[in-house]
Amino acid sequence: MKNLTLLALMLSLCVGHAFGQSFSYSRGMLVEEFQNDTPPFYVRVSVNHSNLEYREGDLLEVNVRSSENGYLYLFYSDANKNVSLLFPNQFEPNNSIRKNTDVPVPAPEQNFRIRTAPPFGEEELLAIVSKKPLEACNSLRLSRNATSLNRIDMQNFYKELVNDTHGQPLATDEWAEQLLKIRTFPAAGTPQPQPQPQPQPQPVSNRFLVCVGVSQYADETIRPLLPCQADVKGVMEYFQSAGIAENHTVLLQDEQVTMANMKVLFNEVLPQKTKPGDEIILFWTGHGSACSDVSGDEKDGKDETLVLYDSKRLDPETQLLDDTFGHWMQKLDGRKILVILDACHSGGQATSSKSLFRENSAWDFGFEEASCMKDLGQRNLAIIASSTSTQPSMLRAENDMSVMTYFLLQSLRNQRNLTHTVLFQQIVPEVKEYVKKNYYGSDQDMILQDDLDSPMKLN
Repeated sequence: MKNLTLLALMLSLCVGHAFGQSFSYSRGMLVEEFQNDTPPFYVRVSVNHSNLEYREGDLLEVNVRSSENGYLYLFYSDANKNVSLLFPNQFEPNNSIRKNTDVPVPAPEQNFRIRTAPPFGEEELLAIVSKKPLEACNSLRLSRNATSLNRIDMQNFYKELVNDTHGQPLATDEWAEQLLKIRTFPAAGTPQPQPQPQPQPQPVSNRFLVCVGVSQYADETIRPLLPCQADVKGVMEYFQSAGIAENHTVLLQDEQVTMANMKVLFNEVLPQKTKPGDEIILFWTGHGSACSDVSGDEKDGKDETLVLYDSKRLDPETQLLDDTFGHWMQKLDGRKILVILDACHSGGQATSSKSLFRENSAWDFGFEEASCMKDLGQRNLAIIASSTSTQPSMLRAENDMSVMTYFLLQSLRNQRNLTHTVLFQQIVPEVKEYVKKNYYGSDQDMILQDDLDSPMKLN
């Protein structure tokens, strides 16, 4: 719950009173149903406290930025799940915004501020940007500061965006969203009592590890990659021995790597287990693929994908699109993230390549998405990929591991105090030389896209 400080009147009002009649609405409507996992562009919500925590009396300042022009709708759900519309408002009824332009809410020239007040707990900010104005907003009587919404109001937005049984909702390529969760606390002390989980061993650091490996597939037409089992086992064992606590690790293999589990991992598990300032290492080994661009945002006209256990070889919708992966990465805003991908789509000329198809097609999973997020102000994301967009990523001739993963582990085991940049520089020539020697006419050149504010120390 927030206080709105009307500066012109020198008056502080509690949101529950200032907004008028509001209602308790289920979190699922905001988190689950107002979610577009294949957005045509990205939206970023940020606040003035980087740790996403607010004490009683603190001012909340929100900033929204979109990678495309559109119409902004900013919703706020307090600790009691009372939902209000912060933007547009009576001061700013025109909610048309320009791409890559900061939209502060409230704007500095407006005569209200948002101040933290009871009750305390988890609160949510949901920004939706659509390519055309939403009719659901036309029936609202906008308040000077924030507009209280009832169940029918929310259902109208839901129908127009997601599922209108009597009409045609906006296509997924017509809107994008981001949900940001914050925590509010009393002026001193700890938050109001919350159910406590069972005691866990204390971690040795603020670092988390996620290892995902797919060596076999439900679709029998997809060639197995048995060395990927050794990839994830080796990476998991190494980083645990290097000090990452067991309760800070997630390991998903084969039949566990489904679309449903990936959605839970990125939308629930990681946002809940980690907090801004934490470090996350995400390692993925398996097949990569590509398909025609779904949302029109790819320069090469293709969406790159990671192939899941339950993916169908000829059905890109069952594979993890780079657009979806990028959107999920937004939910980890504020963390320092290193993504290591030992997968590809390109090439496929040899049975030892990690590609779904035997055709030459570029594969640059996540790189355009990371650049877009950087433009919106979300930094601290680096991606190491096992090969360039026009090359295969190879399994070792010994058929024991993937080439890049093998040399990555060799370097980590043999040298201390490695950063991600030094590690990359060391294994690039080793991977290239091995592939040239063992696969006639083939090249494998690793690539690094690095937006970390400082090198990540790996051991």
